[in-house]
Formats: sequence, structure tokens, C-alpha cells
Amino acid sequence: MQSFTKIIGMPVISIFNCENIGTVLNMQISKDKSKIKFLVISSNDDETTYLLPTKSVYSLNSAVLIRNKQTLSVTSELGIQNLINLNAFGLSGKSFGKIKDIELDDKWRITSIIADEPLSSKNLLDYTNNIALFNDTEKKLTKAKFAPRIVEPQNAPQVASEQIVTTLSQESGSSIYTPRTITARLPKNFRNP
Repeated sequence: MQSFTKIIGMPVISIFNCENIGTVLNMQISKDKSKIKFLVISSNDDETTYLLPTKSVYSLNSAVLIRNKQTLSVTSELGIQNLINLNAFGLSGKSFGKIKDIELDDKWRITSIIADEPLSSKNLLDYTNNIALFNDTEKKLTKAKFAPRIVEPQNAPQVASEQIVTTLSQESGSSIYTPRTITARLPKNFRNP
């Protein structure tokens, strides 16, 4: 078992030519949020960022060893959010504190996410904007369940003919009010006072 905080900062070494390629910066989690799919590598030579598929890692101990550089792909994905230090919340509203670490098995599967208490990756709904959301309820829910509803145009109220409404608007930086004409559409069932 390995913790991700120990992997961050490890050197990545190519076995083929004994080259220190770079340093592990981050990770990219699979879409089902069950395993680490890629490691994000910062190059030692220049400012290039690489994606390393975890299936291409030959061995992992004090360094990440790979066969050669052929499996690396150049990326501009520096904005990949890391789970470490995110605030963890449950759908019940409970706060689990900041995420401190991620424990992985030998096949890069996430076994647990460590906050103030261990959390399961199976309950992770999403993580972004410095928040990780977990389903800590008994209900089977997905993120799509919380998507905004789409209003169909045919369900919109019928609109009466256009009426002219005069309002006062304030000029920016002065206290002078000037009349401004706005064209508004009012529903047919609107009654004038």
C-alpha cells in the first residue's frame, strides 16, 4: 500500500537510458473516481509537463521507474485539481475536514481517502473549487441528479404585445437621474393597476 503524499515529489527515472525525467506533481483520477489513471510529471530539463499512464510504471519505491520515455505524452494540464487539501463535505451537510492523503493499492486503485476520518472513493461524487463532495447518505445518488432542470420553450407563459415602460436610471458617478425607455413583454394575464 502506498500513500499519494509520498509519491508527490518523487523523481521519475527512465530505465532505458538512466535519465531523471522529472518530478511527480499531481495525479489524474479515472472518470469513475476509483483509481489513479495518470501521474502529472514536471520535466527537469525545461518547463514541459507530461502525463504518465500509471499502467506504464515499472516499479515504485523511492522513485517512479519507467521503461523509457515513449509512454509519456506532453500536456498543458496544469490545472488538474488535486484531492489533497480539499475541504470534504457530505450530502448530509457534514464536514469531514481537509483531505490529508489518498491510500492506493498496488494496482493504483484508491482504497481510502483520508480526512478527519477515512472516506471511500466509491462515495466521491465530484471535486472542484476546493471542495470534494461525498455521498454519506444511504441513498444512491449521482451528480447528474442535482443538475438544473431545463425549461422547454413551449412551457413558457404566453406573452402579450409589447408595452413601453419608462424608468429612471442613475448615471454612474453622478446624482443626476435621467428617464430611459425600456421595452418589456408582459404576460397576457397581466392587469394594469
